[in-house]
Amino acid sequence: LYGKGRVFYTALGHREDVPALLAEADVYAFPSRTEAFPNGLIEAMAAGLPVVASAIGGMLELVEDGRNGVLVPPGDDLALADRLEELLIHEAAARQLGQAARTTIESRYSFDRMIASFEQLYISELTRRSAVRALPRTHVESPPLTR
Repeated sequence: LYGKGRVFYTALGHREDVPALLAEADVYAFPSRTEAFPNGLIEAMAAGLPVVASAIGGMLELVEDGRNGVLVPPGDDLALADRLEELLIHEAAARQLGQAARTTIESRYSFDRMIASFEQLYISELTRRSAVRALPRTHVESPPLTR
């Protein structure tokens, strides 16, 4: 996290003050080399921060490079530093990325979206089960077992 002229290093285990840290930040860096489901990145995007993340794993599903964040090659410290510097210099572009990041998370992970997904799952399962019950039952003779 970088904000208000300070750098915050947050790999300190469980934190209770994450929302406060994110509120103080101007940009969020997530330079992981392996990550399946990046909760920290989701939290930063939900907070409306512009993000710079490694182009690996779950980040590729969340960040659309140049639309709602910035992706860099994993392990490329120079690319990471360059992209962070660009976002800090070009504040309007950073704000647009942060707004798009927030919209992405709201559309995918909001409570309303979750409810709609569960509702669709239940409806499709009930429809499938009703269709199975409506099929005529036919008895098929099994051939006798031979030894």
